[in-house]
Amino acid sequence: MLLNQENICHYLLQKGLLPAETVVDGDLSIMASPTRNNLFRILCNRQRSLFVKQTFTFGPAETGILRREADSSLFISRTPGYEKLKQRVPALLHYDPQQHVLVTEYCRDTWSAHEFYMQKQVFSEAPARAQAEILASFHFPVAADTDTSFFPKAEPWILRLNDFGPYEFFPQSTANGQLISFIQSQPELKTLLARLREDWTPTSLVHGDVKWINFIMSKASEDAPQYLVDWELGDIGDPCWDTAGILQSYLAAWAFSFDNQQPSSRQLSPALQAFEPEKMHRAIRAFWQHYLACLQPGTDPDALLLKTLRFCAARMIQTAIEGVVYVASIQANNMRSIQIAHNILKNPALAAEKLLGITRPEYVYA
Repeated sequence: MLLNQENICHYLLQKGLLPAETVVDGDLSIMASPTRNNLFRILCNRQRSLFVKQTFTFGPAETGILRREADSSLFISRTPGYEKLKQRVPALLHYDPQQHVLVTEYCRDTWSAHEFYMQKQVFSEAPARAQAEILASFHFPVAADTDTSFFPKAEPWILRLNDFGPYEFFPQSTANGQLISFIQSQPELKTLLARLREDWTPTSLVHGDVKWINFIMSKASEDAPQYLVDWELGDIGDPCWDTAGILQSYLAAWAFSFDNQQPSSRQLSPALQAFEPEKMHRAIRAFWQHYLACLQPGTDPDALLLKTLRFCAARMIQTAIEGVVYVASIQANNMRSIQIAHNILKNPALAAEKLLGITRPEYVYA
């Protein structure tokens, strides 16, 4: 059964997730937000609000991702040591493996960090520190006696790019195949990307898809605690992949703000100059400093930064590839993103200083 605005209340009542009086009194509103999933926000005035996610199709790939999100949420809620993270992840209320439905608490009067940054075009330190604190709350080695057998322990697909032909990942997209073919035709880039697979060290719980859109912020105050949502790629993996997602979010905001019709331009339009790297340096430094300060002692900050930068480059390439899945041709900013990634891979230390504004004093613990 595919949920819709007509049958969702009956489903939630049947599962004990909505009180009957809430429906009878009309004390709720239903907002459908279909994307690649069937999404609903159930807004209640006197009861907790709900977020409902269902896959549109019931193939093993789609349902497996939803199951992984449920497994990640259960792992966080039941495993000792993740108490701080549990407070920053919306509570899992229901998972239905037959109808492939997942229900969590919904945080009202919020927006994503992506929406906040795009609309406000302000990069202050408080939101960056909040994101660092969330990541550090679960970036520690998983105890040896902890059951993690339900996690696939998979490497990001971009690290295996060289194992496949150009059209194997996204066979329906010509532009995608062309872009992957270009990457694989560059010997130095291909070699640098292949080395990243050797760096992958799965030691901790990871979110797997850290980016601004998955951090939820209060609309009332940028200083309020944030939430990390959408754990579809939750796994046991390399924590540097998550921190790389934050740095990549800043660089992608810059790289994809250029005018695609002016591929040789090096200047953003006046309306988008807030996304110049220099304007974001203060927030980037705040994120990195606070993340280091929150980690367990014994971490080598130099090695951590350089590895994070290399993974950031891989994520830049991944974003460029995924960005042409549904378009007819490769855009200038996709190529710009790949060039930036190549430069980072060649000299991550220089990229840390020039692109991100992180110089050696920021490597030490606060």
